Amino acid sequence: KSRHFSLFIPNQRMKLRLVLGLFGLLGLCAFVAADQPPFPVIPTEFTTSVNLHMKSGTGTVLDLQGYQNYSLSFQLSRYDFMWGPPDSPQYPLHTTAYESPGHTYYDTNNVCRQWPGSFSTIFAFVPESKYIGQQTINGRVSDGWYYIMKIPFIGTSYLTLWSQGNSPVQWNSTFIGKDITSITILNYGPDFRPATFTPQQKQYFTAPKRCSGDGYLCPGPSKVMNMTMIRIHPSDNYNLTNKNTADVSGDAFFICGILSSDAHSYDTLISVFEVQVNSSFGRYGKCNGGHCVGSNNFSVGRAATWGVKPFGGQCANNSDTGTWYSMGGEAECPDGMPIGTNQCAWKTLARKKTIDLNCAASLGMLDACTESPSIPVPFASDVLVRALQSCPDIPPPSSSSQALKPLKKKENKEVDHDSFPLDATDLFMRHQHFISQIISSSRPSL
Repeated sequence: KSRHFSLFIPNQRMKLRLVLGLFGLLGLCAFVAADQPPFPVIPTEFTTSVNLHMKSGTGTVLDLQGYQNYSLSFQLSRYDFMWGPPDSPQYPLHTTAYESPGHTYYDTNNVCRQWPGSFSTIFAFVPESKYIGQQTINGRVSDGWYYIMKIPFIGTSYLTLWSQGNSPVQWNSTFIGKDITSITILNYGPDFRPATFTPQQKQYFTAPKRCSGDGYLCPGPSKVMNMTMIRIHPSDNYNLTNKNTADVSGDAFFICGILSSDAHSYDTLISVFEVQVNSSFGRYGKCNGGHCVGSNNFSVGRAATWGVKPFGGQCANNSDTGTWYSMGGEAECPDGMPIGTNQCAWKTLARKKTIDLNCAASLGMLDACTESPSIPVPFASDVLVRALQSCPDIPPPSSSSQALKPLKKKENKEVDHDSFPLDATDLFMRHQHFISQIISSSRPSL
C-alpha cells in the first residue's frame, strides 16, 4: 500500500471530463484576438510566494501555500510549504524541496528523501509559444503563452504561462496520456521580484547532509520480534515485498481516505500478517510500483501515520497517531534464512486473515471515519478491529506460500494503481520529476 498520489485514470469518461475542465479553466473559447506583446523574459533569479494547485484524474484537488526561491545561474531551486494531513490541523508539516542538477530532495519534519529528477527550467518553452491573448488571472490582467508538446509513446503536455510583463502570474501544466492525466498550476504572488543570490547564499539552496545516505537506525540494542501488520491491497497480490503496512490506527486512517475517494476500485481486500523484524527501525520508505523511496537494504522503515511527528516518528511512541511501516525488498530475508543474514531485517511468517473492504464498510466504517476524521481515527479503528474479527476470511487465489511471494517484475501491476492521494510531498515531487522529463524530452509542437 503506497501513500502516494495516484494519477491512474479509471475510464475514458473521467478523462474526457478532465480535458473539458481544462479547456474551461483556460477559457480558450473566450480569447479575443490581440496584438502580440514581446515574449516575457522571466528573471533568471527570483523569490516569490506561491500557491501550488494540483488535480488528478480521480478528482482529488490539492492546494499548498508556500514560497519559492529560484536561481537559473546556480541551477538550484527551493520550495517551502506548510501543510498537513486531512482533518488533522494539530499536526502541521513543513516540507522543503531542493532541486539541483542531477538531484531532487524533499525534507518533511526533518526526514529527507531523494526523489528522481533534477532542476528544470520550466519557462524554457516561452520563446517558442503561441500568444493567446489576455485574461484576468487571480485579479491580474495577464498575457497568455501556450504550447503543446507531444511526447512519443507517452502522451501530450499542454503548458501555459500567464504573465504581467516579465513577471509570471500563473504556470499551468496539463498532461494527458494513456493512463495518466494530471493538472498542475503554480500561482505566483504579487510579491514576485527578481533577486540576486550570492555564492554565499548558495548554501540556502543546498539540501542538508541528512538527505544523503541511508538514514539512521533507532538507538538501542537490536532484537528480533514478531509483529502484527495490516495492509489494504488488490485481490491479485497478497505479498509485502516493497509495500507499506501499518498497525490498526495507521491503516484505519489510510482506509478512511480510500473509502472517501475513487481509489478503492483497485484496493479491495484488507489482510493481517504476522511478520518477524529486526527492531532497529530505519527511515520510512514510500513504496509504490515495486520501489520504496527513502528505504534502505538493512532495516524496516517506521513512521507515525503521515510522518506527523518530529523526525517522522521513526523511533517515537506512536500510540497516539498510529504507525506506518515500509517493507523494503532489499531488506527482506531469503526463504529459510534468519533475521540478520546478510543484514536482512524482516520476513513474512504468515497471513493470518483477509477480509473484503466492503464487509468493513458494511459495518459502518465510512460513518466512523466521518464522525471522527482526525488522526488517529479512533472510531474507524474500532470498526476495523471488529471487521477483522467478524468478516469471513478470503484466501489467496493460489496457495498461501505462493501468494505471499513477490510477483515477477513483468507481472507486477501495482504501478500507482493501489495508491491513495494522501501525501502532498509525493505529489509535488512527482510533478517536478515529470516536468523535468517533459522539458528535456522534445521540442514544443506549436
